[in-house]
Amino acid sequence: MKRIQKFGVAGRSSTGKAPQTGMSLIELMISLVIGSLILGAMTFVFFQSRTSYTYNETMSRNQENARIALDALSHDIRMAGFVGCGKTDSIQIDVIAKTPPLEKFTSDDVLRGFIHDGEEDVVTGPNVEGSDVLVMFRGSGQTVTLSGSLELKSSDIELESNPDGIAAGDAVLITDCEVGDLFRASKVEGDGPFIIGHGAAENTSGDLEKTYGPDAQVMRFMNIAFFIRRTERSNSSGGPIFALFRQVNGVDEEVVDGVADLRFFYVLDGDRTDFVSAAEVGDWGRVVAVRVHLWMSTQEEVLSEAQASSFFERDITDRVYRQEFSQVIALRNMLK
Repeated sequence: MKRIQKFGVAGRSSTGKAPQTGMSLIELMISLVIGSLILGAMTFVFFQSRTSYTYNETMSRNQENARIALDALSHDIRMAGFVGCGKTDSIQIDVIAKTPPLEKFTSDDVLRGFIHDGEEDVVTGPNVEGSDVLVMFRGSGQTVTLSGSLELKSSDIELESNPDGIAAGDAVLITDCEVGDLFRASKVEGDGPFIIGHGAAENTSGDLEKTYGPDAQVMRFMNIAFFIRRTERSNSSGGPIFALFRQVNGVDEEVVDGVADLRFFYVLDGDRTDFVSAAEVGDWGRVVAVRVHLWMSTQEEVLSEAQASSFFERDITDRVYRQEFSQVIALRNMLK
């Protein structure tokens, strides 16, 4: 038997509920517009958040790289001319090495700066021509005292430890805060005590300045240079990546990347309010402080629009984020 549904007034069923008729075209269009607006707003917020995150991350990375670079520069610049005790010129250092890292050890000789022009031996390989280079000489700071007094000026030096890893052929500094010798190690034997020779084969004389006692300090001598060089790596677009390099006794080591350029300015004793370039120094023995300028940059184009940036005589407009950092560093061993 067929069931017949009875409707009441105004098309309602006997149960009192209106039949489902669906959405009209106008309602559907309004829903789509509202949904599109909400989706567009969410997309805008997402991209704005991502842009803000990328920008903040870029700034943080630049600041962190700058801190690493400035820490490395600060340590070595402060230590320039270090001889173990006293100021650089307070101890007479006799240079007896046949192939000396420098001809004499005075305040006039332990610091040098120049603008790289492709001709200096200290900087080899791809680099930033026109950027500054700083060269320093000093004892390592890992000082070790003698195990006992030398019997003769020609006697081998005996040490209980060798934290610097001094090896045959290395430049070595020995001083007792009165006099000192800069020589080449002709031999290094033993594993505690260590025997270091200073024979005439590596030096102009096999004799040291004096028969040093157990208070004398021995340390590896260091020739340090800082400069900017292009690494062997490339960014996603195939462009070069530049980094700050530290050269120690002829061996290069990368400190940190993202350093696009480097400048040094110098404070001279007697006029400590003015900073001059390397070409204006004249007497390097008067330098008492160095102002470092770093131009940090991202490796990729992270900005949404091209931005102009300047660093001394360099002007660039692109979407790479760049930021300048500077710091004044006093030379502890050069201050009068």
